[in-house]
Amino acid sequence: MKKKLYIHIGTGKTGTTAIQDFMLINQDNLESNGILYCKTGRTGNNHHLLCQNFKRTDKVTQNTILNNLILLNQEILESACHKFIISSEYFPGLTLEEIKSFCSMFDVAVIPLVYLRRQDEYIESWYAQVVKAYHVNYSVYELKDELYRANILNYLELIENWEKASECVIVRVYEKESFYKGNIFDDFLFALDINFDSEYTLPTRKSNLSILRNQIQLKKALASISTETEQRILSQPISIDNFDEKYFMSPSSRESILDEFRPMNEQIAKKYLGRKALFINEKVDSNWSDVDSEQYTYIDLFLKKIKAEKPEVYDATQDLFFRFCMIKYDEFNVVDKYKAQKYIDIATHIRPDSKLIKLKYKLNKNS
Repeated sequence: MKKKLYIHIGTGKTGTTAIQDFMLINQDNLESNGILYCKTGRTGNNHHLLCQNFKRTDKVTQNTILNNLILLNQEILESACHKFIISSEYFPGLTLEEIKSFCSMFDVAVIPLVYLRRQDEYIESWYAQVVKAYHVNYSVYELKDELYRANILNYLELIENWEKASECVIVRVYEKESFYKGNIFDDFLFALDINFDSEYTLPTRKSNLSILRNQIQLKKALASISTETEQRILSQPISIDNFDEKYFMSPSSRESILDEFRPMNEQIAKKYLGRKALFINEKVDSNWSDVDSEQYTYIDLFLKKIKAEKPEVYDATQDLFFRFCMIKYDEFNVVDKYKAQKYIDIATHIRPDSKLIKLKYKLNKNS
């Protein structure tokens, strides 16, 4: 049987971390069935140290990657297994020349596997991840423009580049309606022609959870006055009832994105999936509202929630929230007394004996 190296290239925000967790947990079972989740170049559950797009400017890392590629070929040739799998969401960042160079290093069939997510959903999910992970304060539309400039959302070009250098490309769609048996793990193994049975173990952790829109907006609002540590604390997902909106872009903006990429998506669907539409579900939810301008309502509920359920988070951030509410009080005190009062009420709940609050009330009364 001809040996095959499957390269799971992502893309990002398509359950990649969950798949990597699954492969790592089940590596012994897979290997006993002739399938190796390669050990060379692995860092944790992934194979970033096999991709030149990982830490491009770090010469030491790049030298390590080039050496690992040689070692990977040796691992494959010396193994009794017939299928080999590596996984890193950094692979889509390779140029065509780098892809050709990568594939040429192996003496076996190289087969990329890629998951594709609706472009509007990809932007939304990537934005949530960026704000969650980093100390940033830019809009979803700025990220959209950045992704457009980098050509990240042109899935057709991505697939065609890999097709030029490999034996074939396996294309899967990241949506529940398209998953084999309705889940990502069955779908991944099905795509690689691996039979899933009861002996396999599913990951228990929920991988790379996103935070929802109101918490993201709160984290952004606090960015200029918070430390990196406080920002990391605020990245812990906190669910607040009635604040479950996840979309930043308006329905019309999302429709426009889908319309723009539909011709390319249809080419992919016809060639690789034998169907007209790439995504079975192209519905854009019209039940959408802009970001809540009454942020004080969310902050009040957020503080009550963490104080009751995550007191360590409350203790670590109460100074930050107090300062923020006092800043917002000063901001609104002249233009909107109602909002100013709401913010100072929250500050009072945090620090009922604050001399600063008493001083501001006194000054306000005398003015």
